[in-house]
This record gives sequence, structure tokens and C-alpha cells, in this order.
Amino acid sequence: MRCGLTLMAIQAPGISKPCGVCKRRYLTPEYLAGIDDDHVGLENNGDNSAPFNAEDLRHGDSVSLVQLLLHTIDACIYCGGKFIG
Repeated sequence: MRCGLTLMAIQAPGISKPCGVCKRRYLTPEYLAGIDDDHVGLENNGDNSAPFNAEDLRHGDSVSLVQLLLHTIDACIYCGGKFIG
């Protein structure tokens, strides 16, 4: 199974959230924040212990588009359904 946004493989339980309507799965922002950004090509604020917050954007820290999207969307990008869990 792959993430509906990043197309990265979902290979462990508890690292994704499903859409309640179409059942597509998305990796959680917390999981993506913990990935080594050199390994997959993501940029973040340098602190892999927690996802970014709005303060990061105000201070000019770099945030990847994927992190921004996963933190701001609250509905499936394919069908508009709400996430479960």
C-alpha cells in the first residue's frame, strides 16, 4: 500500500491514517518528521523529534511541501472524506 500524497510505501502499522470514504491511506505527519531527510529527499527544520508548527513558518525555517500539506489537510484530497483515527 502507498501513501495517497507522497506515494511512499506504508510498511508498518500505525504510521498512516485512512480516509473514511474511499479508504485511501496517508502517512502521518509525525512519521514523516522522523524520517531521515537525506535518505528520502525531504527538508524540515532540522529537528526530527517533532513535526513543524506555525512558529517554524514565522521564523523562516524551511518546511517541505509534503509536511505543510499533511499538517493542513483535514480531508482526503481524492474524495473529500474525513480521516479516521
